[in-house]
Amino acid sequence: MKGEQELHTSRCRFRRKHCRSLWKQRSPQVEKLLDGVPLVIVEDGRPLKERMAKSRVDEDDVLTAACKLQGLERMEQIKYAVLERSGGISIIPKQDKS
Repeated sequence: MKGEQELHTSRCRFRRKHCRSLWKQRSPQVEKLLDGVPLVIVEDGRPLKERMAKSRVDEDDVLTAACKLQGLERMEQIKYAVLERSGGISIIPKQDKS
């Protein structure tokens, strides 16, 4: 009985995965809905607080990524921070005006 239930569960997972794959192939909108899209969360050193709140990201998360990836210490040094589909944060620093 337990083996039959596991087999049934496995088949259901396969069908769902196969259906999702077909939907995503046929519609870019469905793919975005299912997989998400990268999201700008800081622009010109200004945190986009509503987007950050919806994504459950705070300024400390952004500054940690900025320091780790680019050696930046302040929000004003960031041109863009992008929350990637994977959950990571990409940082694009502002260019020096020298």
